[in-house]
Amino acid sequence: MPAELEAGDLVSLFQLHDSRNGEAPPPPVRILNSVFISSIDRQSSNFGGEVALTLSINRLDVTNLLAASTSGRVVVIGLNG
Repeated sequence: MPAELEAGDLVSLFQLHDSRNGEAPPPPVRILNSVFISSIDRQSSNFGGEVALTLSINRLDVTNLLAASTSGRVVVIGLNG
């Protein structure tokens, strides 16, 4: 997640998979677009930990986001403009 992102920003979420057995990884998959960041907890990131995000999404998208987080990595991309 880009360090300059703040609560109130809009982001897109992508699912990425690592390559396996020397094969090329599948292309990234856009999970959600124009997601509102409600809050960010960066305290644990000072020690190499993860950043915790609270996102405001449609309840119908929760299942897709959770499913994507169980396989591969979810990457946060900031939206400009």
